[in-house]
Amino acid sequence: MNLEQLNLIRKGNGQEPLTELPADLAGPNNDDGKGGGGDTPEQIEAKRKQAELDAEKEKAKNKDADKTKIPLTDEEVLALLAERGIAAASLEDLKPKPVVDPAKAAEERDAAELAFGLTKGLFTKKDYDQFTQDTQDVNKLAYDEFYAETKAANPDFKDEDIQAEFLATFGLDKDKDSYQFKRGLKIVKERGEAILKAKHAKIFSGKDAFGKNEQSTQATAETQRKVAAALPTYKKDVKEIVGELKKITVKMSEDESIDLDDNDELLTGIEEELLNPEYYTRQLSGTYDKAKVKQAVVAGFLAKNFTALTVKTAKKYFDKHKAGTIGVPAGGTGAGKVVDMTGFTEAQKTLIALNQAENEKKAAAKK
Repeated sequence: MNLEQLNLIRKGNGQEPLTELPADLAGPNNDDGKGGGGDTPEQIEAKRKQAELDAEKEKAKNKDADKTKIPLTDEEVLALLAERGIAAASLEDLKPKPVVDPAKAAEERDAAELAFGLTKGLFTKKDYDQFTQDTQDVNKLAYDEFYAETKAANPDFKDEDIQAEFLATFGLDKDKDSYQFKRGLKIVKERGEAILKAKHAKIFSGKDAFGKNEQSTQATAETQRKVAAALPTYKKDVKEIVGELKKITVKMSEDESIDLDDNDELLTGIEEELLNPEYYTRQLSGTYDKAKVKQAVVAGFLAKNFTALTVKTAKKYFDKHKAGTIGVPAGGTGAGKVVDMTGFTEAQKTLIALNQAENEKKAAAKK
């Protein structure tokens, strides 16, 4: 088979053309792989069919491989990213943030501030419109106040007289580069701002309330983002911690331990408690520490199930030693029997007593 024939077959199967014949197709009877050769028509046809068959097999193999691929869930992807130090609450957080126009952002904030004040009944639309108008020129507020005071003291003063008095009082009739003019302009502005705050106290109170609410909302959102980012790792840790409690080793002495590996019924509800939003929000809103969570879970589990775990330990210990224990009946119940505790350690005596109490309780229940 020559190169042209092979590429025709590959093209039919949706494959890229080759620039030269593969080694297994280029034989001693072929020339440079671009033209005729010594193969008989039967050989060429056989090779062509084989090439088609191989191509079909490869195609089927790729399809099967695609079918067996199980896509990761968003939560699994976030957990993998968290392991690599990339915290994200959702895949949306990984997208480039849009460029925000400062002017538009300020406009939107003013609108939100107005809506907040009106909704809460902190001021009226008329109040806000007057406030907006007064903020355009606070110097006018200072002049209007001066005008009213001067006119009240001097009813015969004309408007131009009062204006001249105002300029002279604050040095605004001096050269604009002079110290007197600049100082006077500053005083007038400060007086105007003071009048604005006094006149529109309700607006400023609303602004302060809006700012605090905005900070609280942002803090809540940040906490939620932080919790959501850490949650996949936390869920994985919870499964691991609960899984470790399914088998507990109790050290009886230097040379002996008892394994409690039937604790499933005691673990009921623990995972649900750990995955309660109120609980894990407290754990993840600060600095998450898996070791501290594990310590708290284990301590709580042992405290809650101390009696049950002790009885389990006692039973396992007696099951292991009943054949050779002095004073323990062959049945191993010990109910109503006196056990010779000579030679036992205090820990072993406690276990024996607990085991007896449990068995006596069961024996009484059967009567």
